Amino acid sequence: MKNRILIRAFTARRDVMSSLVLKKILEKKKCEVIVSSIRQFEMAIKLWKPNLIIINVPSLVKYVKNISQGSLVALIPGEGAEQDEFSFASQWKKFNKEHRECADLIFLWGKGSYDECKKKIPDFCGSKYIVVGNPKLDSVKYQKKNNKKNNVIGMACRFPTINQHSGLPYAMISLQPNVPVTSQNLTLTSVYSFKTMMEAIKVILEKTDKNISIRPHPLEAIETYYEHVIGFFDQKFRSRISIDKSLCLAEWLNNIDIMVSSTSTSIVEAELLKKPIISLDKISKTTKLNSQESSYSPFLQGCCLIPKNFSEFLLFLNKKKKKIINKKFFSFLKEFHGWPFKQSSNYLIAHEIKKILNKNIKKKIFFLPKFLIELVDLYLFYREMKKNRLHWNCNYHHKSYPTPNYLNSMIQSIYKNQK
Repeated sequence: MKNRILIRAFTARRDVMSSLVLKKILEKKKCEVIVSSIRQFEMAIKLWKPNLIIINVPSLVKYVKNISQGSLVALIPGEGAEQDEFSFASQWKKFNKEHRECADLIFLWGKGSYDECKKKIPDFCGSKYIVVGNPKLDSVKYQKKNNKKNNVIGMACRFPTINQHSGLPYAMISLQPNVPVTSQNLTLTSVYSFKTMMEAIKVILEKTDKNISIRPHPLEAIETYYEHVIGFFDQKFRSRISIDKSLCLAEWLNNIDIMVSSTSTSIVEAELLKKPIISLDKISKTTKLNSQESSYSPFLQGCCLIPKNFSEFLLFLNKKKKKIINKKFFSFLKEFHGWPFKQSSNYLIAHEIKKILNKNIKKKIFFLPKFLIELVDLYLFYREMKKNRLHWNCNYHHKSYPTPNYLNSMIQSIYKNQK
């Protein structure tokens, strides 16, 4: 009987691609795997009874352990490179020992996180904490590169507080007096940055012949861009604007020439793929707010060309600029993302999972077969879409997000690299 593994992919356009890579590798190791959205997650635990469950939210570890009736629980932090008060170790320390012991495996992105856990976690167990690198960067390393010019400027959006994926009026909620200042600042930054990005798009359309590809943040609603953004530009320009909804950030980056963005983690992948990055932070006057949001924001900002006005912005678009060499950024990548890594992060995760499953005795229990779980989820998906047409934005289903056709070639490259 094959081991059953359930992967909880919290956000479709952020977490699913690396989950699909891990799924393929685990299937090669004779496991059955379901990549689950939040929608079907608890149903799959109760009816499919997986041998091992993979999650990326530390606060769920104990709850998942309790409702799973004996499943092993593996934790892969969704944001594994944060530092200081937001680091994985700092957040993990806040939970009690009973909660932490519910995690059977903890996969860390970098040695910096491992050393911090060793220092801060009182019940630290070295064999449970395993450094594997950032699994999302497998898409950078193993996806075929596109080096040809596309005449496309990519606009990386980061406006979930004013364009929430399910339509929730989060901006109004986040600006209430009793809400933490950090949340209020995120919304204010989004407002200023969105206004500036729309102005940047107008400049590109009017002053150049370049096309524009807008990639909404994983926690944004794509519909908003079709219904309330494209229509505000002159009719003659609209055919030059496209909205990207692919699962994989690296895929999008491979099809653009330059990325325009505020400070965001998408800069990591863009820098590794050697894409020029233009930050709008100075024009939108959000440099200080963005640098306060995360301890590694200055490293990201250091990778960017940062124009002071739109005249300079146009110069950066049209003139070939010398690539910025940011030594601090690459030192940060090595310490907290495990980059460059010799092996695939997802391959290392699959290897450790297979090891612990081989040690664990499988009990004979009744469970529904995988095809029935998927059939039930198809019903749940259509039910939720009927309630809220925006449901698909964050909640993965292959009907909305087809598996990329290059996934198999990525897996072949990963296995070739292990030899």
